[in-house]
Amino acid sequence: MKRFILPILILVIAIGAYILLSSMKKEQKRHKPGQFTRAVAARVVHPEIINPTIKAMGRVRSCEVVELTPEVSGIVLQQNFRLRKGDSFRKGRTLFKIDPRLASNSYKTMISDQQNALASLLPDLKSDIPDAFERWNSFFTSLSHDQSLPPLPSAENDREKLFVSRFNIYKLYFLAKNQYVTLSKHTLKAPFTGTVSESKIFPASMVRAGVGVATLVRTDNMEIELPLTSVEASFVKKGMAAMIATDDMREPIKGTVHRMGGNLDERMQTVSVFVRVKNGSPNNLLDGAFATVFLKGEPITQAFAVARKAVHDRNRVYTINKGLLEEKEITVAYNGIDTAYVSGGLNDLDTLVIEVLQDAVVGMAVQPVIDGKVIGSRKKGSGSGKTKSKE
Repeated sequence: MKRFILPILILVIAIGAYILLSSMKKEQKRHKPGQFTRAVAARVVHPEIINPTIKAMGRVRSCEVVELTPEVSGIVLQQNFRLRKGDSFRKGRTLFKIDPRLASNSYKTMISDQQNALASLLPDLKSDIPDAFERWNSFFTSLSHDQSLPPLPSAENDREKLFVSRFNIYKLYFLAKNQYVTLSKHTLKAPFTGTVSESKIFPASMVRAGVGVATLVRTDNMEIELPLTSVEASFVKKGMAAMIATDDMREPIKGTVHRMGGNLDERMQTVSVFVRVKNGSPNNLLDGAFATVFLKGEPITQAFAVARKAVHDRNRVYTINKGLLEEKEITVAYNGIDTAYVSGGLNDLDTLVIEVLQDAVVGMAVQPVIDGKVIGSRKKGSGSGKTKSKE
């Protein structure tokens, strides 16, 4: 019996000690978990008239590329200027000359024929039509073998015209005039300021009429073809100003929308818009270079510009109303590369979230951060612009 009393006694003492210690332990207070408020970048909406910036890239091309083709045949003469690939020239400069001796002699012969015919005509005019004599005699004395023909006197009546026609004056005059035109074609002058992109001519070489000898590229007038979408093209008008920049350009230069395509490219689904540039130093545009063009489009009324990253699902944005996240459907007038131009769906003084929200849930507690400052909960709805700074 004594064997069982000791274990029972130890068990009773242990139970009593446990009850005593449990009564001495203080009950800890449980705290209810607080609601987490997320800080997000935001802006206050102020709709206004906005000219969207349209950014596009295109290749620079010369407005004029001419294949130089002589209209007469002959030997190219030696001169100071050589028509070689890469050479530049100014408008009106002599590019090359073709030996003109044969054409010059033919012209002088025709002038002599004209003088002989007039020498036969003048005595008859002096006796029969004295009033016409002075005009035709003045024309006779002004003829020169080394100059262009003076204007042909006009006959004042049929009788005078009959006298002149009898000596083939008109025929000889226009034959000589045509020959002078042919003589002038032996000297080829630059039609514009530019550079030589290809040349197959050198002194003492033989050129033939109708065979191209060089390619000239105009450099003082360049244009850029921009492939724009139909939406972008709807904001562009002829005569609109543009800014052009390239990677190697010191500063952007000004241009003008010169013309616009009237049809949609079936393959690319774009409209061609051409921007004309007056080229010159210090920013020379090179033919064939790629350039970035910025256009200020036609104005959009009651619009708001926002970063495209703030728009999700093509036409939805997040706003903040009374400290809670809301979602709104908007109307996007134009999507630029980095900017979306919103023309509907937002009211004045709405608080718009302008950052990408991960795991966003409509109705979650959020706190706007505007211009780097944390703004407290709004007193009124999303249509109110009154905010309170967090203390």
